[in-house]
Amino acid sequence: SDSLPNSLSDALVAFCLAGAIRKLRTGLEGKSHTMLVHVSQRIQDQERIAKRIREQLELWRAADLQNQNLDSVFKPVWDSIKSGVEIASDEQTVLRTAVSVLHELVVVTLNSVTGENLEYDTKPGRHIVAVGGNRLSRGLTLEGLTISYFLRTTSMVDTLLQMARWYGFRHGYED
Repeated sequence: SDSLPNSLSDALVAFCLAGAIRKLRTGLEGKSHTMLVHVSQRIQDQERIAKRIREQLELWRAADLQNQNLDSVFKPVWDSIKSGVEIASDEQTVLRTAVSVLHELVVVTLNSVTGENLEYDTKPGRHIVAVGGNRLSRGLTLEGLTISYFLRTTSMVDTLLQMARWYGFRHGYED
């Protein structure tokens, strides 16, 4: 199939919503914001999924530019995640801001061929979807990581331990 799994589409929407919340909160504007997509160790798979993500984002962007309301895409995900989220904005502001984040998303593939330059220093404040495999597994810091989409299994304990480290949380980032 050429389409993304619904779970990945929903994760991309949740990332846009998280970006909207960050934009609407004081002190987070201009800070880097990253989503991790880890689907396979194979570079060919990473390139294919990055291409499909770009295609899906372009479909949503084109729909928005043609004045099609994206609430049918964004509102169900918002309804599923908004419980406990503290924000001083109304729902329509959050949804509108999430669509603006959609237009800013950059998809980057990180692997042994592409390297791992996310340009956090030279291009701060970007909303980055990082697609990769082993390059993401060891010692790479993803600034402002809010969504991790994981579609990979392993039987190697050390690899599993490294992957578990991605799910650390800090005070003030619970929601």
